[in-house]
This record gives sequence, structure tokens and C-alpha cells, in this order.
Amino acid sequence: MVDPTQIRDLQGNHIENGRLGRFHVRIQPDPSPGVIVSAAMNANGEWEATLEIISEPGNQVVITNWDFSCIQFGHSIIKLAEAEIQPTGGPVEPLAHVYNLGTLAPGYYVFVFKTNLAHCGSAGFRVPGTEGDPIDNWQVRVGAAAQSDESDGDGDGMNIVAEYFFVTDPNRMDLADVSAELVTDEQGRRHFGLRFRRLHGAEGIIQIIDGTVEVLVCLRDTLEESPYHFLRVAAIRDQN
Repeated sequence: MVDPTQIRDLQGNHIENGRLGRFHVRIQPDPSPGVIVSAAMNANGEWEATLEIISEPGNQVVITNWDFSCIQFGHSIIKLAEAEIQPTGGPVEPLAHVYNLGTLAPGYYVFVFKTNLAHCGSAGFRVPGTEGDPIDNWQVRVGAAAQSDESDGDGDGMNIVAEYFFVTDPNRMDLADVSAELVTDEQGRRHFGLRFRRLHGAEGIIQIIDGTVEVLVCLRDTLEESPYHFLRVAAIRDQN
């Protein structure tokens, strides 16, 4: 004979009111269709981009060529794949794939995955090794480490911090891409503004992310109301 009070489940629960143990079940909603991308370093010190493709219900995504093409521009890595859709009356299955990106130099990277059917996913990640002040690191990379913040080694009128912010070359004469522009608001009023290209992610000049972005700033007051008759963009090293 077995004493029912001595029966235990794997968690040590015993029979209570004729039932053995207790458990809770949480049912997660189905994942949204799309492409999920992540990046991490493997045990060999190489970087890998892992992606998962979730198909639309009734339309199974099938990748016919994971390595159709690869485009690498600076720290941007774009993998292109060929895909097709197979209608199905049953459940769709998620697809998973890992791209080995190898050993990468220090810096910030963006990995993008695309298919010919417009599936798209991306992930940004930083490869360690750029610790320290970003402007100092940049000066070392471009051969301008000896220049101080106010130095204008190439004589183009821009100091080293401005060269960094506006993505120009501190070793040759070139000017920032800055132009004046009249901005018209929704009420038809005109505002004086400046359009320029700067380092992407350089707010406060506290980090470096490869690539540039176009910026448009304008005065809040209209041309007739503003007490200011000019705009000037200045780049100052963040001291925090």
C-alpha cells in the first residue's frame, strides 16, 4: 500500500484535496510578423548577427538564398537574401539564421537584413575598444592627435572640434556643408534657418557614430518678429 500523503511531485508538493501539486500556465500571444535581428560576440571572439523571420498567417516565408549579396560601407553591413512566399493552410514556422561577421574593429556598427520581398530588420551594436574621449580617439585615427581643440591645422577656418562635428577632414582645406534657408511654417510665416550636415549621434559631441545626418534649425520667431539677424552653429567639446 502507498500512503497518498507521502506522494510528492518534482517540486515537493503533496496531494491536497485529491490533486497533486499546482502549476500556472501563461499563454503568450503569437509573435508579430516581421524580422527580429540581434548581434553578439561568440566564444571565438567573432561577431554574429542572429535573425528570426516570423511569417504572416497563411503565408510561409521561404528563403531560397541567404547569401544573395553583401554590401559593407564603413561600419554598415547589409545582407541581401532571396525569398518567396508559399501559401499554407496550416501553421507557419519561424525561420532562423546566423551570419558570422568575423572579427570586427572597435566602433559602432549597424547590421541590416533585407529580402527581395521587402522583409527588413536591423540591429546596432558596439564593438568594444573605443573607450575614452571620442574626439581624442577620432584625432588618433585621422592623424591629428597633436592638434588642440582650437587648432586649425589645415587653415580652413575650422578648429578640430568643428572638423569632428561637421565630418570634414582636419588635414586638408574643406568647409562644412552649411547653407542659409527660409523656412515657411503651416501659417505661411517665414523663419530664418540653417541647414547643415553633422556627425550622426553627435548631440553634445559626446559619442561617435559613423555616418552623417542632415539637420535643419530655424528661429522660433518670424523674420519680422525676431530680434536676431543671423544664425551661427558652434561645436563645443562636452566637458561632462
